[in-house]
Amino acid sequence: MRTAKLRRKLHADRCVVNCVAPHPTLPIMASSGIDSEVKLWGIGEDVCKENANATKDNGSEDRSWHQRMAENAPNITAAKAKENLECAEKLKQEGNTKVKSKQWAAAVSKYQEAVKELHWIAPTMAVQGEQDAVRKACWLNEAHCCLQLGLYREAKELCTKVMDIDPK
Repeated sequence: MRTAKLRRKLHADRCVVNCVAPHPTLPIMASSGIDSEVKLWGIGEDVCKENANATKDNGSEDRSWHQRMAENAPNITAAKAKENLECAEKLKQEGNTKVKSKQWAAAVSKYQEAVKELHWIAPTMAVQGEQDAVRKACWLNEAHCCLQLGLYREAKELCTKVMDIDPK
């Protein structure tokens, strides 16, 4: 019998877990505590992907950008998340200013800086929604710049990242 690998080990805080339940068919667990949120935890993705033979052409695992990025992302407080979101939004606006003056490469740099500011695990689902919205806007704006620079492969990869977190 195969089991899932430990994804992250954290020091306990004052949170209380009231319930833990597995999904009947997907490799996720749900936990709830004293707050109003139910948290979903990915487990056993590797096992399920092996069973489904989900591999890329080069044989490596086909994992979304969102999953890969979360592997080494730090946990942060709501206050720090707000601070980082504001910083990312400011960098995105600076990128937009560069786009207006057709400074494509400088704009790309600003959008990439903004996305780096968003590399953390959101403390709540609401914050994750804000984080994803800013990240998607930066990627789409960066893709536009890449098209202007003739970097078509990079533009496609950025659009794929957006589709990974929001297929709509």
